[in-house]
Amino acid sequence: MTLEASLSESHLRIVDSGILYANQYQGDWAINAYYPNIVEMGPGELLCVYRRGAAIYSDDGRIYQLRSTDDGRTWLDEGVVWDGKADARSYWYAPVGISRAPDSQLVIAGFRIHRPTPATPTCNEETGACLSEESILIRSGDEGKSWLPPEVIQKPQGLVLEISSAVVFLEDGRWLLPFDISKPYEDVTPLRPHVVALCSSDGGRSWSEPIRIAGGPGHEKTFWHSRVLKLRNGRLIAFPWTGDATAQRFLPIHRVVSDAKGRSWSEPESTGIQAQTNFPVDLGEGKMVLVYSVRESDHPGIYAALSFDEGRSWNLEDQVQLWDAYGKDSIGVARTSTYPASHDNIAFGAPHAIRLKSGDIMASFWAAQSGQMVCWWRRLRVK
Repeated sequence: MTLEASLSESHLRIVDSGILYANQYQGDWAINAYYPNIVEMGPGELLCVYRRGAAIYSDDGRIYQLRSTDDGRTWLDEGVVWDGKADARSYWYAPVGISRAPDSQLVIAGFRIHRPTPATPTCNEETGACLSEESILIRSGDEGKSWLPPEVIQKPQGLVLEISSAVVFLEDGRWLLPFDISKPYEDVTPLRPHVVALCSSDGGRSWSEPIRIAGGPGHEKTFWHSRVLKLRNGRLIAFPWTGDATAQRFLPIHRVVSDAKGRSWSEPESTGIQAQTNFPVDLGEGKMVLVYSVRESDHPGIYAALSFDEGRSWNLEDQVQLWDAYGKDSIGVARTSTYPASHDNIAFGAPHAIRLKSGDIMASFWAAQSGQMVCWWRRLRVK
C-alpha cells in the first residue's frame, strides 16, 4: 500500500475512555494524581503506576498503583508502591515509566527528591534548575503484588542527570535508560539540556558512561524528556521535546533513531509537530502513533496522530484530540519567566501509550478537572 493510500484508508479514533484515578473526597483531603504509566499484564489485565500527592512537587508524593482486570474499563486502587517509611531521610517520589523485563519482572523507573528546607521550591526560578534527584528503580517479581525497596542508580560523577523514560530492554540483553543532562540548582549559567543514555550489562546494578541521544555541547538546539521506544525490529526511536539554544522557545519535536545496540543515534530531524511531552507506539511495518501535549497553541490539549513512515511525517489533518485544555491549560498562578519553573502552573501533560495485544492503543495522561488533577485513559483504534 502506498503512503497516499494509507493516509486515505487508515484513521485513528477514540473507542472508549474513562478515569484512572480521581480523588472522591475533595472536602477531606487534597489528593492530586500525575504521571500515569500503564503496562499490559495479560489477557484483559493492566497495571498502572502514577504519582499521588497534594501537589505536583509536594513532599507527600508517592508512587501508587491501580489494576484493571476488565481490559481497562474499571480500576482497583491497590495502594502505595513504596511508602518511604524506611528511607534514611525524607523524599518525595514520582515515576517516569514501567516496563516488563525479559525474565518477566516488572521494573518501575522513577526518581525521588529530598527538599533541604520546607521553604525550598523544587524549581529555582532564578536559575531554571531543579533540586537534585536520585534516579531509582523499583522491582517486582510477583506481577506487582509486592515491590522491593528502591535501588538508587549510580550515575557518572560531575553530571546532573534527570531520568526521563522507562527501562528499554535491548536485543543483546543490556538495559538502556535515557536521561536529560541538566545543571545544579544554584547554577546561573544558561540551561542547555540534552539527552543521553546509560546502559547496564548486569540487570541494572551498574551503568555505563553516557551515550549521546540528542544535542549536547556545540549543538544549536536543546532537547529533553525523551521516551525511548524499541521498535519491533529491535531498533530504537525517540521524539525529544525540542527548544532553541536558550531552551526557552519551544520548537517542533524532533525524531532520532538508533540501531538495536543504542550506541549511535541519528542527528535530530524536525517532525513538524509543535508539541512537547510525548509517547510513541509502534504498530509495525512503519506505522506509528504518537500521543503528545500541545501547549503553545490556541487549542492546547493532548493529541494523537498517525505516521506511515516510521515517524518521519505525520497525518496532522486527522489528528485526534484526547483532551481539550482550552481555557484550562494552567492552574491560575502567574507564569515565571524561566523554564522549568515556568511550568509550575501547568494543568495537563505527560502522556503515555502502549499497544495492547488486541491491536488497540491504551493512552494515559493527567489533566485538571474541577480544581483537582486527575489521571485519565483513552482507548484508540486504527481503522
